[in-house]
Amino acid sequence: LGIKLSIKDYEHLEKFKSAIDTESPIFIKNGVSFGKENKTCMINVYSKQIINDLRENFNIIPNKTLINKPPKIDNDLNKLSFIIGLMDGDGTVYKDKNGRVRIIFLGSYEMLEWVKNTLIIFLGDIKNKINKKGSIYSFSISNELSFKLIEIVKNNNIFYLNRKLGKCYE
Repeated sequence: LGIKLSIKDYEHLEKFKSAIDTESPIFIKNGVSFGKENKTCMINVYSKQIINDLRENFNIIPNKTLINKPPKIDNDLNKLSFIIGLMDGDGTVYKDKNGRVRIIFLGSYEMLEWVKNTLIIFLGDIKNKINKKGSIYSFSISNELSFKLIEIVKNNNIFYLNRKLGKCYE
């Protein structure tokens, strides 16, 4: 299992490393992504058990964005944790000049339908629809719902990439 993140997210990999109690080192590499030079951090973990658990319980597979399926999770807070991880990996958060916050999730239609239905448990009615652009689907929440979600995440100590959700408080 290899996880590669922006160097900005080094602290997040340290949390992961601690959570799974591994001695695997975190490497820093220079590379090119979308035509731009960038610095990344990466950890490799050699565990068939972790890989099988990710596949069986969370439907996590290589190159998952366009074909991802909802995880097999019963606990609502664990579902929310998964959703935040999905947003960290295949989503975005932005705050416009007027302070409005929008959280966007990307994935398959099936995954985003599950995300929306799960968020309704925490946020109440969500009128936004799932949209398709090219081969990818998107779903977003804005303003009041975004801030409500962020507060729920913080109050329940759910890990998130600070450079995404954290920018809502800048």
